[in-house]
Amino acid sequence: MSFFKHLQINRLIVLVLVILVVFVSYGCASKRLTKNASKMEQAGIYDQAANYYYQAYVKKRTNIDALIGLKRTGQMVLDKKLSNFNKYYNEGKNKDAVDYFKDAENYYNKLKDIEVELNFPGYYRDYYNEVKDIYLEDKYFEAINLLQAEKFEEAEKLFKDIIDLQPNYKDAAEQLKIAIYEPVYRRALKDMELKRYRNAYYGFDKIVRKYGAYKESIDLRSECLEKAIINITIAPIVLKTYNSALSSSLETNIISEIKELNNPFLRVVSFDPATTNLKSTRSTNEEIQTPAIGKPQVADVVLSITVNLYDIQAGALSKTEQKGYIRKETRVKDSEGNIKVSTEYDKVVYYEYKMSRSVKIDYEYTLIDNRTGELYFADSKTLINSDNIHYAEFDGDSRNLVPGYWKYKRLSSSEDIIKDNRNDISALQNILNGRKVIKTVSSIENEIQNSVAIQISNSVDEFNPEK
Repeated sequence: MSFFKHLQINRLIVLVLVILVVFVSYGCASKRLTKNASKMEQAGIYDQAANYYYQAYVKKRTNIDALIGLKRTGQMVLDKKLSNFNKYYNEGKNKDAVDYFKDAENYYNKLKDIEVELNFPGYYRDYYNEVKDIYLEDKYFEAINLLQAEKFEEAEKLFKDIIDLQPNYKDAAEQLKIAIYEPVYRRALKDMELKRYRNAYYGFDKIVRKYGAYKESIDLRSECLEKAIINITIAPIVLKTYNSALSSSLETNIISEIKELNNPFLRVVSFDPATTNLKSTRSTNEEIQTPAIGKPQVADVVLSITVNLYDIQAGALSKTEQKGYIRKETRVKDSEGNIKVSTEYDKVVYYEYKMSRSVKIDYEYTLIDNRTGELYFADSKTLINSDNIHYAEFDGDSRNLVPGYWKYKRLSSSEDIIKDNRNDISALQNILNGRKVIKTVSSIENEIQNSVAIQISNSVDEFNPEK
């Protein structure tokens, strides 16, 4: 028999044993629960007995004692629940009657789900439908009165109770929406009065998305959005360092990040020296197109950016000679037939390579009101983005390469060191398997410029003149 065939048989045996253990465990638990149920039943605690019988039967469907016990005590529990319903039905306590009937119905369905059928007389449902109609009518009338009295939270709760019992009852679903969204609508109107257009927009937007055309929500949402929008322009980036392409690429990244925010209240417009409250130079945001018809939109705020330092260190690959050993193991039999391992170390040379590249940027930015010149915020940052490689190459069997040091290639010396241990060998293997390709300068530049763009766009995103 093959090794793999033998392995498959062993796995099958283990699986069968596990299944048997689980089966026996469940069987023992079922018996234990059945005994507990019997004790509870003898003590007259039928609801607890039924619960134990239920658990026992769920664990082992072949447990006939549990099944018989569950049908017996389960019927007692159901009869008690129905008796409570009948009591409150006769007393005209509609809410309690409805609650007890739903409790009895849920219990009946719970046992039915495990194929344990109990006796549930049909006339109880007739009584329930009668009392439910009265209950719903009373609740609906109460909820309508609460709604008219502008007690929206209380009305919302009652309408939800009505729908839980009968989803299609009269216009309860529509009245529930009014109870939920009328307060939202009123808060949004109040925000409009206080010129908190962003809050108002979100209120009306919630209504439109969840409800639809409630009152004037759609038109008011559009009005709030238009009043909340901030037209932002980016002034020509000031460079205190020489890099002719930096201004254009950095501005492109910032505009792209602002647009990706999907902030409905931010709109990027072209820089226009004639309407911008700054000493202007040539605009670099060429990719933003002004409207073909009419005048360009005037900026509300101006984002100004100054780059104080932009330093690129391209780096150079360094190569250093390292001294080590090749380990050789020889197995020989002694006169008694025992195998002895002899280890020898041959002196070798391998090479380590290192390289580092980095880009550093120091910048500051401000956001000002284009009409008043008010400073909204200012910040400055210094970022460094770098990449490093460190690897080794050996023209031989690198798996048996051992780090160390030797002074003479052909002579022994007291200064020779062989580091044949797990930690040093593992460290050397990591270097031998190290990454050999460093990121390009343009890639590192793109990453750092993206970081700058994200930082600045997040600051703009957090800006809210209505606070």
